Amino acid sequence: MPTGPAEKNIPTSPGVSIASAYSAVAFISVFSFGLIYYFLEVNIFMSLVLLSVSVLLVINYAVLRRTGNYERTVNVILLLGLVVMVLLFATGGWQNTGYLWPLAFLPFVILLSKRKNANYWAFALFAGCLAAVGLGSLHIIHI
Repeated sequence: MPTGPAEKNIPTSPGVSIASAYSAVAFISVFSFGLIYYFLEVNIFMSLVLLSVSVLLVINYAVLRRTGNYERTVNVILLLGLVVMVLLFATGGWQNTGYLWPLAFLPFVILLSKRKNANYWAFALFAGCLAAVGLGSLHIIHI
């Protein structure tokens, strides 16, 4: 029972705690890499993508704290991660290690998503990377 206006009815459950922890880890890593890409790698495109994703992660966390819907939060984290991984694959990532990043993302797909959805996320990652290769072979983008 709230005792004053400072206390809010914030939903708590193991799912919310896990989603909060992954949101924090995702924000710290994406924001840090956004700064690294901007200042060290001088890759404006990837730095803008990563810094934009960090803003979306903060918004996603705020929605989680307000609603307690951790399944939606996890799906948004996975979707943002999927976009970043495909772009890292397509652009080459940090010193041409972009092809490795989708492989590093797969354990998070398995850990965060429900078992029935893990295959869909893995397929979406594969399809995104395959689309990047297809666009590269058609000389629409440079891989």
